[in-house]
Amino acid sequence: MKTLNVSKLVLAFVALSVFAFAQPIQAQDSEPIQGTLQGTLSLVPISVIDMLFRVEYHATGGAQGLGRLTTDFVSPEVQVNLAARQLVALSPSWTVDLVTKNGDVIHGVYTFQNPVIHFSQLGFFVLAADVEVNGGTGRFAGAMGSGTAMAFGNIYARRFVLRFNGTWNGGG
Repeated sequence: MKTLNVSKLVLAFVALSVFAFAQPIQAQDSEPIQGTLQGTLSLVPISVIDMLFRVEYHATGGAQGLGRLTTDFVSPEVQVNLAARQLVALSPSWTVDLVTKNGDVIHGVYTFQNPVIHFSQLGFFVLAADVEVNGGTGRFAGAMGSGTAMAFGNIYARRFVLRFNGTWNGGG
């Protein structure tokens, strides 16, 4: 008759308990973040013949727990097709720095979920982007997180509103 080694049984029970009740470290430290930015956009010609532009954005707004935010960012290459009423982001990802009231910065990368952005005859558009927070300065050094952003705007009026939400660890 075989005897059961009690220490092996205890070790197996402890290992199973750790795996069953463990939670990812980031999930414990993560908190929700959401905010809204509104601002203006400008189409800066790169090649008028190819209808290729750089889109520059300036926005202000806020996020829960962060207060007032400002940002200036660029979509480096966007092709405009007026006949098809669409913008095509040739560079679907771009970096964004959000600056808080005290000057601390949150670094992030936005990636269009669909690089083709359709707009109505009157110029209205909606776009979606995935957001990755990848550090910052001051109290946001080491910040990490992810989420989504939705922008609504009008290319003729050169105005937009961007809403974002996700989770992050907030850094430092």
